[in-house]
This record gives sequence, C-alpha cells and structure tokens, in this order.
Amino acid sequence: MPSAARIFGKLYPIDIPAEFSDEATLLAYLGVSARELKKIWWYRGKMYREFSIAKGSGKTRLICAPDHRLKILQRKLAPLLDRIYRVRNPVHGFVIDRSVKTNAEAHGARRFVLNLDLQDFFPTITENRIIGLLTSVGLDRRVAEIVARLACYNGHLPQGAPTTP
Repeated sequence: MPSAARIFGKLYPIDIPAEFSDEATLLAYLGVSARELKKIWWYRGKMYREFSIAKGSGKTRLICAPDHRLKILQRKLAPLLDRIYRVRNPVHGFVIDRSVKTNAEAHGARRFVLNLDLQDFFPTITENRIIGLLTSVGLDRRVAEIVARLACYNGHLPQGAPTTP
C-alpha cells in the first residue's frame, strides 16, 4: 500500500492520544481484558442488530447497531479517533463543534462550492483502510488492528455505530 504522504502530500505531525500508545494501555483505557477482546473479535458479528429505516426519498437505509457492550467501547474510541482524524479533515457532518455553518464559513467568499453526499460511502471504508490510515499517522500496528476490528462490522464501517462518523 502506498504511504499516506504519497497519496495526500505532506504529512503533518500528529499528537497521538496516550490511550493509543500500546495494546496494554488501550485495553486498560477501554476496560477490556485480552480475553474479553478475543471473545469480541470472535463474536462481533453477533453483536450487531440490523434493521432498515426509511429515507426521505422513499428508499430505505440499512442500520447496523452494535449491542450495548460494543457500543460502550465504540463510544470510548470515537473521541480519540476524532482527535486523530481532525488534523486534516475537511468533513463537518457528525463532527463535534462543526456544523453546516462552520462548513460554509470555511469556504469564505468562494464563488462556487460543491457539496457531495457519496452513495454507499460507509461500505467503502474497510477494516484494512482504517488500519492503513492509523498506522500511517504513527499508531502501532497492533493498536490499529484492535481499533479497526472494534469499529468495523463485516469488514467495513457499519452505518449506525458511534465510530462511523
């Protein structure tokens, strides 16, 4: 896989949250033993509930909601991932302290602004892409694998989990 620097240009130094320093520190922060993590890895497919909700267009959207225990872990991961992701992040949707207004302000007096909503976006963000991104910003590979596995369902980001945005 090509490096992030090759794809996106100059890499900016990122302060990695201390909770991501190594596997033991991450597991302690999450309150999970290595044994429980192994169980979650084996049974995570059964830790989601799938259901559909209606969209404004009359179509349906598939939601994959994690069970209570997994949702707690994902909620602990979400703010740490947000701190890493915000370094070079143009996204404003689902981001704390960002809104439609901050998105508009970021574009100043531009003559044209293009706003996109990508169809079936979440399935394109795979577990391997998450691991690649996290290792490219300096996370230990094992920590990146744990984070990606806890965040993904069926090999990609599920729509409806706390880690998805």
